[in-house]
Amino acid sequence: QVSRNPDGGGWVSAAWLSTMPEYRRMFGSQALARDVRLAVRAVAILFTDLTGSAALYHEHGDASAFRLVHEHFGLLEGIIEQFGGARVKSIGDALMVAFFDPTAAVDCALAMQEHFQAWAQGLEMAHPPGLKVGLHFGSAMAVHSDQAGLDYFGGTVNLAARCEGRSERHCVIWTEAVQRAPGVAERVARWGGDVEAFEAEVKGIPGPMRLYRARVGPVTVGEKG
Repeated sequence: QVSRNPDGGGWVSAAWLSTMPEYRRMFGSQALARDVRLAVRAVAILFTDLTGSAALYHEHGDASAFRLVHEHFGLLEGIIEQFGGARVKSIGDALMVAFFDPTAAVDCALAMQEHFQAWAQGLEMAHPPGLKVGLHFGSAMAVHSDQAGLDYFGGTVNLAARCEGRSERHCVIWTEAVQRAPGVAERVARWGGDVEAFEAEVKGIPGPMRLYRARVGPVTVGEKG
């Protein structure tokens, strides 16, 4: 068990260590034994999902569409690395990502939408694919997974997935826990985009939940890195 915030020097938290891309690349498959469970106090979990993949295969054919799906993964993974996130695993056309810092998770989610839309427009399709993004911040259980190495399970993961499920093309949805995390509200205000708070029923959660939805437009080439 480690106890100090990474910004303070010395020992770092288990939550921060488990989301370090370098640590996961080097030790992700060895970090936990199969029968070990590690309680992570706070982690931001982000899910993406590609929409319109059926149209992608129809318009481009199997080989080209398969290449484009993997190209979209490469695009998103570059953005994840830029914002210090850790790719946990892919699930079909979806990605699961972990962040120690929820502000970085929000930044990453908004950047994903901006750059994905610019990429999708370049496909010159009648019905280009879209991206859905959702995230939540809270405690989780870190476990060993044959697919992902170091993986996460629990209510935070489930709720992040539910947020992605409620999202739409060109949107990012996050929870009140994300919005209340230090630095997030200020970051969202500085972003200046279209953000709305709304109440919604979420499967498995009693009563309506307060969620936040950002509608994101494509980045202009050369405008952002």
